[in-house]
Amino acid sequence: MADKDVRTILRGILPMADYVIFTRPEYYRAAAPEALMQEASPLGKPGEIQPTLTKAIEKAKHMADREDLILVTGSLFTVGETMAVLDPEKYKPDSIR
Repeated sequence: MADKDVRTILRGILPMADYVIFTRPEYYRAAAPEALMQEASPLGKPGEIQPTLTKAIEKAKHMADREDLILVTGSLFTVGETMAVLDPEKYKPDSIR
């Protein structure tokens, strides 16, 4: 989320990555992928921006070999939306009664 300490969070996560795909969930508080990439640039990791989680997941799956690990990290909004992308039947939104 844009109101979090993005710089510190990125410095803790990015050293473990070989490649980073910056994206955002569909949530108004989400940090812009462009801002995330700019904050990450001093860490020197290769990466790119994808405008949606769906596109980011598709790109990661296309790039990954069978032995590779794809890590989706971020807020609970990011994780929840990712679960819905990966398994839309199981993780569809609850109906309102």
